[in-house]
Order: sequence, then structure tokens, then C-alpha cells
Amino acid sequence: MNEMKPEDKVTEQTETPEKAAPAAVAAPRKKAPAKKKATKRKATKKKGGKVLAAKTILSAPDIKEEEIQVPEWANEETGEDTVFVRGLSSIDHERLTQSCTEGPIGNRNFNMVGYQAKVAILCTYDALAKDGGKRIFQKDHLQVLMQKASGPIATIANKAHELSGIGTGAVDKFQENLGKTPNADSLFD
Repeated sequence: MNEMKPEDKVTEQTETPEKAAPAAVAAPRKKAPAKKKATKRKATKKKGGKVLAAKTILSAPDIKEEEIQVPEWANEETGEDTVFVRGLSSIDHERLTQSCTEGPIGNRNFNMVGYQAKVAILCTYDALAKDGGKRIFQKDHLQVLMQKASGPIATIANKAHELSGIGTGAVDKFQENLGKTPNADSLFD
């Protein structure tokens, strides 16, 4: 027969509550901490949208492009004065950034010489070409573009920054992080 421990004993209640003996007070027992259940990750809505899949992201046409007029470069015979500008891809942005840095890691400096002309090379393209838009400038055009008027080059660079989502403080932020970025291949070296 199982013996009961004193804290497990409870006085049996009689027919009338007035004659019942007080129940023995049991000492509080410590419970083992509850185990956390493993939860499966569910696709949920966050801030009004659904979670994207890699396939969707990788196939999204996310590089913006726009047609802009550059009257300073207008062809008087044909009336052509328009160029197509597209935003920077991630790799082009990184290579552009790398091409504008000098010095060892941890002690790098940002060199702005030719920056806007490099942006123009990377972002100006022929949207009417059969191949879907080959760049109209090549890296060997850099020195000539750097000798052109700054207004049209700045117009193209500013539009490329806008289409790329690069704000006006991007250069300052980049300079803060100079010592933290590894070397990468540059399109302009």
C-alpha cells in the first residue's frame, strides 16, 4: 500500500461544513520550466505585404531607367538630344566605389576625380538598340568625358543616383565606411 506524505494528506470533509476539520496546507511545489515548443515559420504579412521568395526577387526588373534630354549635346543636323539613363546595378555600384578609393584598408581616401564621368559611363545606354541597351560609353572614354562640360555629366550622374536610390548623403556615408570595405575588381583601373 502506498503511504501518503504529510503534505499530500487532505482532511476528508464531513456532511456539514461547520464540523469539518481544517485541511492540511500543502507546501508549494516548484514546477520544472516548460519546454519551448519548436514553431514552424509561417509566411506572414508584415506591414501590409507578403514575404517574397528568392525566385521572385531574382526575376524582378528592379533597375529603373529613364529618358532625359541633354540639350548641350544636341545634334543640330538630326535634332537628337536625348540619352537613356539607368540606375546602377549592385556590382556596378561596388566597382564604381572601389575605383574611387585609394590607400590601404583602414586608411582609405575617397577620390572624386572622374566620379561623375564614371557614373555616366556606367549608366548611359542605347535603349533603342536590338541588344536591349548596350552602354554608349566605354571606360576608354573616361578621359574625354572628364574634359566635357560638367553640366551634362552632372545631369546624367544625378539622374543615375536618383534611379539607383542613392541619396545626396551617399558619398559622406561611404567615406565613413572606407576602412571597412575589402578590395574588389575595378572597371576603371
